[in-house]
Amino acid sequence: MSLDPNSLVYVVAQLKVAPGKLDEVLGGFTEMASKVEAGEPGCLSYQYFYNEKDGELAVFEIYKDMAAVEAHRNSEHFKEATGARSEGLFTEPPKFSILQRKGGFRRF
Repeated sequence: MSLDPNSLVYVVAQLKVAPGKLDEVLGGFTEMASKVEAGEPGCLSYQYFYNEKDGELAVFEIYKDMAAVEAHRNSEHFKEATGARSEGLFTEPPKFSILQRKGGFRRF
């Protein structure tokens, strides 16, 4: 099955990690990535990156369609991760962007 990259849904989440909480945050995202990979076939990619200078974690996700994004948002593991479990881990509310590809290229 071939997917059109222009029809996919790209999600970017930006989170400011609280001082001293990086290991706990990364542990939570490692667990989340495992659950997404195992239980969300509509999520094609789930990767996270950390900018040490700014203390910012960026999560890049690719979904086959908006239904897959909604399935992720409605999953128990997402609700748990964004609920009480996340209190004190971040210095401000996360910023989410839902994007559609409009051009460019990739070599992989």
